[in-house]
Order: sequence, then structure tokens, then C-alpha cells
Amino acid sequence: MFLLGSGGSLLAAASVGSLSVRERGVARLVRERTAALTQANASLQLQRQAIEACINGIVIARAEGGGVIEYVNPAFERLTGYGHAEVLGRGLDVLCGGDAGAPGAAELQELVREQREGNVVLRTRRKDGAELWFSAHIAPCRDAAGAVRHFVVAHYDVTDKRGYEAELHHQATHDTLTGLANRALLAERLRQEVAAAARHGYALWVLFVDLDRFKQVNDSLGHQAGDELLRTVAQRLSAAVRPEDTVARPGGDEFVLVLAERGDGHLSVGMVGRIMDAVARPVAVQGNECFINASIGIACFPQDGGDPEALIACADMAMYRAKELGRNNYQFFLPEMNDEAQQRLRTERALRHAIERGEFELYYQAQLDLQTGRVAGAEALLRWRHPELGLLESERFMPVAEDTGLALPIGAWAMRAACAQVCAWQQAGHAELRLALDIGARQFKEPDLLAHVTRVLDETGLAPARLELELTERMVMPDAERAVAVLDGLRALGVSIALDEFGTGYSSLAQLRRFPLDALKIAPSFVSALSQQGNGAAIPDAIIALAHNLGMRVVAEGVDTEAQCVQLASGMCDEVQGAVYSQALDAAAFGELLAGGRALPGHLLRMQKRERTLLLVDDEPNILAALKRQLRGAGLRILTAPGGKEGLELLAAEQVDVIVSDQRMPGMTGVEFLRAVKHSHPDTVRMVLSGFTELQSVTDAVNEGAIYKFLTKPWDDTQMRAHILEAFRQKEMADENRRLDLEVRTANQHLAQANRQLEEVLRQQQEQISHTGTSLAIVREALQHVPLPILGLDEEQAVAFANLAAQALFRDAGELLGSPAEWVMPELLSIEEGSPRLLEVGGARFRIAAHGMGRGTSARGTLMIFNPAGPDQQQGTSP
Repeated sequence: MFLLGSGGSLLAAASVGSLSVRERGVARLVRERTAALTQANASLQLQRQAIEACINGIVIARAEGGGVIEYVNPAFERLTGYGHAEVLGRGLDVLCGGDAGAPGAAELQELVREQREGNVVLRTRRKDGAELWFSAHIAPCRDAAGAVRHFVVAHYDVTDKRGYEAELHHQATHDTLTGLANRALLAERLRQEVAAAARHGYALWVLFVDLDRFKQVNDSLGHQAGDELLRTVAQRLSAAVRPEDTVARPGGDEFVLVLAERGDGHLSVGMVGRIMDAVARPVAVQGNECFINASIGIACFPQDGGDPEALIACADMAMYRAKELGRNNYQFFLPEMNDEAQQRLRTERALRHAIERGEFELYYQAQLDLQTGRVAGAEALLRWRHPELGLLESERFMPVAEDTGLALPIGAWAMRAACAQVCAWQQAGHAELRLALDIGARQFKEPDLLAHVTRVLDETGLAPARLELELTERMVMPDAERAVAVLDGLRALGVSIALDEFGTGYSSLAQLRRFPLDALKIAPSFVSALSQQGNGAAIPDAIIALAHNLGMRVVAEGVDTEAQCVQLASGMCDEVQGAVYSQALDAAAFGELLAGGRALPGHLLRMQKRERTLLLVDDEPNILAALKRQLRGAGLRILTAPGGKEGLELLAAEQVDVIVSDQRMPGMTGVEFLRAVKHSHPDTVRMVLSGFTELQSVTDAVNEGAIYKFLTKPWDDTQMRAHILEAFRQKEMADENRRLDLEVRTANQHLAQANRQLEEVLRQQQEQISHTGTSLAIVREALQHVPLPILGLDEEQAVAFANLAAQALFRDAGELLGSPAEWVMPELLSIEEGSPRLLEVGGARFRIAAHGMGRGTSARGTLMIFNPAGPDQQQGTSP
């Protein structure tokens, strides 16, 4: 018999000798199994201690019921904040916070369901609510028969790693300045949106937003201000769209918005308007209130493109169209824009070879002096002899050249060729001919513009005074300070400056006076309005008056008819150019034009007495014929028209003094016709001739001033003739008053020019004085610190200057400045220039030299310089 203790030890046994062989075998087996059990228990204890001490969380779950937790180690409790009592008996989904949709939850359930080993990253939350990420390894535990009885889940905290990875991913996919999606993330999101839109059949809109004139903010306020502005715009764009929409900043001042319809209806004009309004609101940047607008291009999937790259390219093209149309607007993509883009690429490629192939030419258009009628100048106009498209004007290719940088070599060639050609015409006898030449925006921004112009003038021999460079308002207004400096430099060379297409840009009249301009050019659009009804002359007259008051010359472009020329001449315009004299000609034809010496007819010039012109308007030919017979021999030029419409057309081409019109005419009555004439040609004298009296309309017309007199049919020949001649006298009196007014205005213009020149001279003198004053201050400062004593004596021999060393030397002499030299040191008066003397001052010996001022400068007086005497110099006067 054996008695076993709890540890399996043998407590008592019968005498061994009394046991049988079988019993001894059983006893040995018991001992062996007891030892093995003891060892297994020790191993389990060690394993349990290891699990308890493990820094990784360990969860043991029973396989039955889909994974019921039977054990968690202390590391699990530390990581999650949950005690073992709170999780025992719960399912493994507790590792995901009970959220079946959390990242990794589905993978975990799949591993449990399929009873296989695997790794999964889980997101859960600590008991205190903090987000927690686990990297977990799950392993099934099988019994001897191979059945899964338990799952062991070992997991460790990867929250910091996930945060670091998320930060790296965010930096890789987002713009660091604004926090918006960058180019890479935009491409990915747009690819996903395109796929979703194609799958579900809804539209997708891509908006390309570019800030207008953002560069001005950077240039004027600095890049920090520009960055602040970009951040503000980014916030406003994000707030203007839905949370699910994408707002990206690919770079610079460009933004891209991706808006999916998803059953919300079409992109509305109102939404685009809200986006533009959000950008346009004032932005406070570094204490400055900035105003900025946006140009937006819009493309739509699927009609405008089937992939992200195509959609962005289409939106980009539409944005450039918005900029071409004046900025601060939006444009939808149209197929023809792609055609234009392709043509633009072809133009760019061809332009790169045009210079070397000699395909550019210069045409010249005359500028006519309205006082003499003679050719005063020639504007050089660039043309391209395209091998396929023929002769192209600059508007067809220069915008492309400006964008690609090709404008610089083209402009340099044009300036050199034009200066050489005009110089040749001057040598041929047209010495006063002036060259007018446009310079492009890129040329104007070049830092070596002044050097280039100087070099071209020197090489071609053209006098600077014979060159007038034309710039537009858009070139000089954005950076007025730099523009003034460049224009001052050109004026210093002797070159004239004209502001082209004045009134069509955004010039500030307050700044206009600052620019050293010689001429303003009236744009063709304002000139063409002169032949239309209404106050077409108001803007040209205002420009002329403004220019003359500022002492500038006025040139009108696009003058195609004599009527336009006469109106401009009567308004005191100085010069005209246009088809009224000649179209633009190539160099050979223009040379022949100059050689012919043709001038404008006298009746088109300023303050010229013209032939009396009468316009008769009547739908009855016999009335017109009778009136013409009656007025024969009166010295009148008589024009006729069968109706009001024809009369207005005639007035657009002819200069008329007096109009006599029938009242009852088909289509337009006489009163209606003359009312229109009053607005389009207010200087005419207007009369109605009618056999029918419509009292109200006639009375209204007379009261409005549309009619000078109302005559009735049949008429008395003598009275009719007298009335018409009296009307001409009234017209001529008005013309004489106008002529006297023009003479006064001409005199005022000359005075204004003289004042402007005087102001320029005074400004230069003030700058010189300022520079001189600065130089003198520097010299005085330098002399103050020279270690040699120096005294400056004025013409009255009084001390006007004493440097620090002299003040120290004569510190016992009292106040130096203003004291007579003889009070300070009588011997100074006997020292002559070129004859220094050796004298003792303050116990030291100096070799004192006198230096007279005034040679080559405006300074007067004498400088006394005290040089310490060397040990070898003897006492007494120097030899």
C-alpha cells in the first residue's frame, strides 16, 4: 500500500521486500508520473509568470461562442484601462471597442471564423476615450485531436507609429501652406470621383481658380503677406463648398475645386458667384486692406473630358479665356478653346523659327500734324509673313510671344530695324520725321532696357529726340514706382514717351501726372464713336483737354473718315493717324509716300475756314431741285438726302453747317431727324421746312433747341434765301467764338508744356541739390573725423568750419564758428596758398597750408590744414 501526499511524495509503504514484482512496477510508474507532473506544474507556473510580465497585451479566448475571453494579462489592462473583470466573458470584438465597422474588425472576425492564424491592425479606444491602435497577432490553440479549443491574441500599441505615418501621409498629400489637398491628392481624388460619376451616372464639375494680379501683393507687401492672403483665400474657398467637395492648391496662386452633383442638381451660377464673392471680399494683411479677384474656368465630366488630366486641362483653358475677357469672371469650357490651344502651340513652334528665317516685317503708318497737314511721324507696326497663313498683324501672334518669352528677341529686332529705317529716311531729306514704336510688357520689365535703347540709338545713328516709345496703361500702372524710374531714365536719354490706348486701361488720374509722358494716344474705339449718334466726342474731348492741361501732345489712332478728322481737329487734337490719310504701308511704299510730300487737305486741319455746306433733306425730288435753284450763286456747297436715315448716313461722312429738313417724310419725321442730329452733330444749325404744321411736336423741338427755325411751304424765295444765309452767319459766329476759344486753349497748352518742362527742370535741380547736399554732408562728416586739424574760412575770413581735431586744438579760443580768423590765430591771414608756414599752436608745431576753394565748384573760401611738423623741420617759417 502506498500513501501519497499532495505533492505526490510517498508517505508510507509496506516493506519493499514484501512487495511482489507487479507491485514494485506500479510503484516505479507512480514515481515517474509524479515527477513529470511536478515538472509540468513548474513549467506552467513559469509560463504564467512570463505572460503576466509580458509588456505586450495577451488575451486568451475560448473558441466556443466565437471567442469568449477567459484571460487578459496586466499589460492589456495597462494599455486599455479596462480591468480583467470588465472584459472576462465578453467576445473578442471588445478589442475593436465593440464597433463592427472599425478598421481591422472585419479581418479579426474572419480569422476567428476561419480558425486560422494571422495579423491585423485594430483601432479601438481606451477606457478614457483616447484613440488606440493595436497591431495584433491571433493564433488558434488545438488539442491532441486537432480541434481548436482556444485563441491567443498578442497585441502591442502602434498609436504613435500610426500618428507618425498619418502625419507623413498628410504632408505628402497636402499643401504645407494652406492645408488643402496638393497636386498628388487632387489627382487621386479626381480619379475616384470620375470613376464614381461614371458608375452612378452623375455630372462632375472641375473649377480652375486663378487669383488676378496676386503678384502685385507679393511685390508690394512681400511674400509673407502673399502667404497670408493665400491661406485666407483657401479658408474661404473651403467654406464656400460642401464638406465632401475637394478644394486643392496645385501651386502658386491657383486652386482647383471638384464638385460632384450626386443628385443635388446642376452646378448653379449662384454657387460660382458665391465662390467669386468669397474671394473678392477685402482681406486684412499686415495692417493693409487688400482687394483681389479671381478668374475661373469650368469643365464638366463627361462631356469635356473622360479622365482627370483632360478635365483639368479644359478648366485651365477656360480660365485663360476668362483672363483674356478682362479677368474677374468665369467661363465654361467650349470645344473651340481646345482648337485655339492647338493653334497657339502651332504658333509658338512657328514663332521660334520666324526670326532666323527672316519672316518678320515692319509696316509704317503716318502720323499727321493737324496744324500743317504734314507727316510728323511714322508708327512702326510689326507684321509676320507666315509661310502658310500669309501676312499676320501683331495681335495674332504677339500675345503668344509675350507668354513664351519670344517677345524679347522679336522686340529687339523691331527696334533696331525701325530705328535704322527712319534714320535712312531722315538722311533722304525728312530730318524731322519721328519714329513711334510700341514696346511690349516683357521689354519694359527688362532691367537692361535703358542700355538696350542706348545701344540701338548709337548703332543706328537715330537721334534720341526722334524716337517715341509707346506703352500701355496696363504696363505702367501695376508698379508705378518702377515705371516712373524707367521712364525718367528714358527721358534722360532724350527719348519721348507716349501712353497708348489711353482710357481703355485702369490708369489713375492722380498718378498720371507723376509719369514723365510727352503724349497721350486716343484709342480707335473712342475715335470710331465720333461717327455714331450721341455724345461720341465727349471722351476724346476730355482726353484732349486733360492732356493739354498737363502739357502733353494728343495723337488719335484709327481716324478713317474726314468727319472724324474734322471733329478731332475742331476739338484741338494735335495729330491723327489712320485710313483718312493712308493705311499702314511697307517700307518701300511708305518711302514713296514721304517722297511725294502729300499732306492732309486744308479743310481737315485745325482752325481752318471751310466751305459753307448746306444739307437739304426732303422725300420730294422737285422740292430739292427748287431749293438748289433758289440758292444758286450763294456760294454754298449743297448736299441732298431723300430721308432722315440717308441724312444721318451723309452726316457721318461729311461736315455740314446748316440743315433744312422737310417735316412729313416716310420712316422718320423731320423733327425726329433733327432731334437725332442735335445729339450727333450739335454744332449744326437746324431748320424745318414743311407744308403741314404739327404744333406740339414742333413746339417741343424748338423748346429743346433741336430746331433753329420753322419755315412753311410754299416759301418766299427771297425770305428763304435770307433765312438760310442768316443761319450760316449764326454758324460762322459760333465757329469764330470756337476758333477764339481754341486759340486760347492753344496758348494754354503751350503754357502747360512750358510749365511741365519747368517742373521737370526744377525736379532735376531739386534732385541735384539733394544729391549735392547728401554729398556735402558726407564730406563734412569725413572732415570731422580727419585726425589733422582743419579750419574752413569763408570769404569774409571768418571761421565757417572746424573739425573735431581743430576744436580740440583751439579749445581755449572760445566759440570758433563765426569768429574772425584774426581772433583765433592772427597768423592765419598771412598764409598764402602754395606757401605753407611752420607755426606753433598749443605747444606743438604745425606746418599750416592754405587751400583756396572755388576752382571747378561753387564753393568759396579757404581751407587751413594743420600738418604736424616733423623732428627734422627747423623753427621759423618754411622755405
